[in-house]
Amino acid sequence: MTDDATYRKMKQERDLALAECERLRADAERLDFVLANSAFIQTTASEGRPNTYQLLTQDEDENYIVLSGEGVWFPTHRAAIDAARGKP
Repeated sequence: MTDDATYRKMKQERDLALAECERLRADAERLDFVLANSAFIQTTASEGRPNTYQLLTQDEDENYIVLSGEGVWFPTHRAAIDAARGKP
C-alpha cells in the first residue's frame, strides 16, 4: 500500500470511529434524560405493522404523562426520546 493509500485508509477509520463516538454520546444524553425524568418507553405492537413508541413518566399520583407528545407515536425509541427532549 502506498503512503497516500495508507493515509486515506487511516483517515477513513478515524472518521468512522469519531462518528461512532458521536452516536454513543448522543445515546448517553438520551439515557440521562430518561433517567432524570424517571421515564419509560411504551411500545405498540400490531401484527404486520412496525412497532411505534412513546416516552412516558408518572406524576406523584401515578398518572401517566406522555413526554414525547400526546397521541404522537414514533418509529424508534430514539425518536420518541428526542421528541420529548425537543430535539429534531
